[in-house]
Amino acid sequence: GLEIGQKLTIPAVSAKAATVTASSLANSSASITGGSYIVQKGDSLWTIAVRAYGDGYKWSSIYQANADVIKDPNQIDVGWSIKLPR
Repeated sequence: GLEIGQKLTIPAVSAKAATVTASSLANSSASITGGSYIVQKGDSLWTIAVRAYGDGYKWSSIYQANADVIKDPNQIDVGWSIKLPR
């Protein structure tokens, strides 16, 4: 483990370019503003969270709000109406 006063050397690392941008999402990058959303082909909870909240990590909020419908967060089906907590 680390000890108080121990010196750490952090290597210089160049910044990486973003691998996912709003324009590279499967669907349009248009924001989702309502309290619900109909799942489209190519959607994931991550991409829906990016469009609804600007933060993909909020996918878990969508998952929790829809636990009655979504059993596996990696498997959402086209046509499902999901709630988007606001």
